[in-house]
Amino acid sequence: MWAFIGLLLLAGVHRAKNESLNELWSMINGRPIFHATMSKNRFKTLLQFCRFDNTATREERLKSDKLAAIRDLWAMCLARSQVCYTPGGSLTVDEQLIPTRGRCNFRQYMPSKPGKYGLEVFWCCDSGTAHPLNGEVYRGRQPGATQDEPLLKITILPVQSWQRIF
Repeated sequence: MWAFIGLLLLAGVHRAKNESLNELWSMINGRPIFHATMSKNRFKTLLQFCRFDNTATREERLKSDKLAAIRDLWAMCLARSQVCYTPGGSLTVDEQLIPTRGRCNFRQYMPSKPGKYGLEVFWCCDSGTAHPLNGEVYRGRQPGATQDEPLLKITILPVQSWQRIF
């Protein structure tokens, strides 16, 4: 499983989102690390059946959180990101549209962005290095919520007195 996650991260590092699996695993033009780590069929099988939540409790959690399927993984990645890095004196809060045309009920349409459709994420990042410190996926109005808490309040970490937010 660690090799599978490593290959997913490596594909992101190489910005391989537009390359097919056949291209990544090609012996001629592909990247050798991919076919040296695992077979393409094994990777496709893991990609098809990999789930990050408990399906027995998913329906109950979806009533209060639209991001329930990956909430635990999202929280774990953000917690690791905050522990492993000490931010500098300047922080930036901004939005990012992660392009997708998947069947997601909180997919956003932004005509000014190149991808136009995708998931909108609000990030709090270190201004100097662009390292993400905290983030929140915009999910629209949450079911069962009486009042939406502003995303900026959720996104911004407790700021030290010597840090500035831009």
